[in-house]
Amino acid sequence: MNIFRVYFLALLVSSGPLLACTTSVDVPRMLSDWSNRQPVRGLEGEISMTEAECIRTEFQQGLVVRAGKQVGYKLGLTNANVQKALGHDAPISGALMASMLLPDGSELPAQFGTRPLMEADLLVEVADEGINEAQSPAEVIQHLSGVIPFIELPDLLVDPQVKINGVRLVALNVGARLGIVGKTLPASPTLVDALASMTVVLTDESGKVLAQGRGSDILGHPLNAVIWLAKDLSRLGLRLKKGDLISLGSFNAPLKPLPGQSVTVSYQGLSGMGTASVRFK
Repeated sequence: MNIFRVYFLALLVSSGPLLACTTSVDVPRMLSDWSNRQPVRGLEGEISMTEAECIRTEFQQGLVVRAGKQVGYKLGLTNANVQKALGHDAPISGALMASMLLPDGSELPAQFGTRPLMEADLLVEVADEGINEAQSPAEVIQHLSGVIPFIELPDLLVDPQVKINGVRLVALNVGARLGIVGKTLPASPTLVDALASMTVVLTDESGKVLAQGRGSDILGHPLNAVIWLAKDLSRLGLRLKKGDLISLGSFNAPLKPLPGQSVTVSYQGLSGMGTASVRFK
């Protein structure tokens, strides 16, 4: 029998409203499943986006205990092809916790999650709160301190028989599990055009191209994802702040990692940008 809980979400601004959320989903059990890398239970039925956002907030609060403090945000469904595949026509967001981010060259099990995946991604770091008012990629980059190579290692989390859609992904914190972080390239206005035209390539240990995409595959320009996030956070009474890291989303369809495989992401056409690599065992 489902147990109904009512909990209150105090938005992290002094003037923000106090929202009351009610859900029949057992979020503590979801968190236990996440920690044990077992299929997350409780999302088999239909839920609304409002309920999904409530579940997400409680789920994120529990992740702080398991994965460290929040260090930023993870965007999902910023790629039109991924939106089409999941039947959801807008981006979504989740939280990144400190221990989710691993250094370049890390080695980890191919089965690092319940249903592990890998994606060519990109991180940006917020320099100041002026980013919340930015209205164009050229304005966004003025409020970034760096762009960072990133291989996102998400987790679908639920049993394969449970259909993945945008609403369930919101409840699941957009499947945030791990990610590989490369060396920061200082942000500069000269990077704006290159970010849109660059080719993002995922290769294996032999140099074989596993997947690739263009910068413009993310909302026409990858920094448009930052604008979307700032507006969505504003809707919730929140703001981006200095030091926040933002995972902009996948430049390719997600791939399944294989034991013994080494994977590298590179950014062709983005001068000075390094790579990020991971090995699966």
